[in-house]
Amino acid sequence: MKYYEQDFEGDMFKATASFYSTKASNWLKTESYNYMLKVRI
Repeated sequence: MKYYEQDFEGDMFKATASFYSTKASNWLKTESYNYMLKVRI
């Protein structure tokens, strides 16, 4: 478990945050009316 936390978990969280930040930005630009529905899910 130690190696998972040290070597994988932190990078995974950063990559996931970056991915969804980009997704949210694109959703707001293209489908702002539908954004809250996507965020809710």
